[in-house]
Amino acid sequence: MIQSLEMLLNRRRKENLMKWKRIFFLFILFLSFLSFPVYAGQKTVTFSWEQPGLVVGDTDFYGWKMFYSETAGGPYQQLDGDIVWDGTAQPEYQWTSVPIEVPNGQQKTFYFVVNAWDKAENYSEDSNEVSLVIDFLAPSQPVVTSPIPAVTNNSNFAIQGTKSANSSIWINGTEVVPINSQTSWNFTYVLVEGMNNLSISSKDSAGNESTVLLVQVRLDTMAPPIPIKLEVTFVP
Repeated sequence: MIQSLEMLLNRRRKENLMKWKRIFFLFILFLSFLSFPVYAGQKTVTFSWEQPGLVVGDTDFYGWKMFYSETAGGPYQQLDGDIVWDGTAQPEYQWTSVPIEVPNGQQKTFYFVVNAWDKAENYSEDSNEVSLVIDFLAPSQPVVTSPIPAVTNNSNFAIQGTKSANSSIWINGTEVVPINSQTSWNFTYVLVEGMNNLSISSKDSAGNESTVLLVQVRLDTMAPPIPIKLEVTFVP
C-alpha cells in the first residue's frame, strides 16, 4: 500500500514537472514591457505576458514572481511581492510594479524576468529577459546665442540658441520647440509692453527638465511726448 502511494506521488511529480516544462516552453515567448508613467525620482513599470495552458479551475497553479537586475543575465532580485493568480483565464496577464527608485541625475538600465510557480512550490525556469532604461538624467541648460537687448521696440523677439540633442524647449511653461535630435533651436517670442521675464528650459522624452535660464527683455513702443511751444528767435 505504501509502495503504491509512493509510486502515485512520483508519477504526480513527474506530471507536474512535464506540465511546467510545457508551460515554460510557451511562456518564455511572451513577456514584454508595456509602459512606465513618470514620477519625480521614480518610475512605475507595467509588464504583460501570456500563460498558455492555464485554465479556470486549475487548483495547482499559484502565480508568478517578477525579478530584476542591473546586470544583463542577473543575478536577479525579486521585485515587490508575489503576483497571485486571480483564478481567471486571460489572453494576457498584466502587473504593475512598485515604483523603482533611481537617484536624480542618473540613468540606469534594468533587466527583468518572470517565472511561474504552483502551490507545491514547483517553479518554472525564468522567462526571456527584457530591459528598460530608467532615465533621471536631465538635459543641459539651454543657451541663448542671439543678442538679448535690454530694451526693444519690436514685439517679435527672435531667439536662437543651443540645447541638448533629443530635447525640447519650454518658455514660461509652454513647449515652443518639440523634442528633436538637433542641438540648435530658434523661436520667435511675442513680447508684451513692459518687462518680459522669460524662463527657458529643456526637457527630454522622460520628462526630465534642465535648470532654468532666465532672460529679461523690456518692450517699449511708447514714443516720447510731442515737444510743444517751439519758438525761434532771430539773432542779428
